[in-house]
Amino acid sequence: MPKLVTSLRNSLGFTMIELLVTLVLLGLIVAVVAPGMEAWLMAREAAAQRAMVAGKLMLLPLEANRSGQTIRINSATDLGLDDVALQFEPAIEINSNGYCRGGAFTLTQGQRDYHFDVLPPFCEVKQRDINS
Repeated sequence: MPKLVTSLRNSLGFTMIELLVTLVLLGLIVAVVAPGMEAWLMAREAAAQRAMVAGKLMLLPLEANRSGQTIRINSATDLGLDDVALQFEPAIEINSNGYCRGGAFTLTQGQRDYHFDVLPPFCEVKQRDINS
């Protein structure tokens, strides 16, 4: 019986070498993953901003129809988005009957620009191909 007790004592816990190897491996994994994670997070933020802009634009035909007035979007402040870097070229115009004439906008985030087309008649937002 005494032999069983001593073997149990020796097998409990980790050695210092095992802990150091584990910490070094975790450090290497973090060093490899961290740069890609930043790019992924920026892409997710851009997608969220794009969805927010697309949602606001898709509501404009209804708003123009209700108010009976033509709506013209030239900047992000026209959409009530002060914290988003948007540039509209040409301006997006929605007739009083709710028909969206279309247009285009560029969403700038950091060093990258994302280009989108706004398609008539419902102000559907579609990202441009990278090659175009």
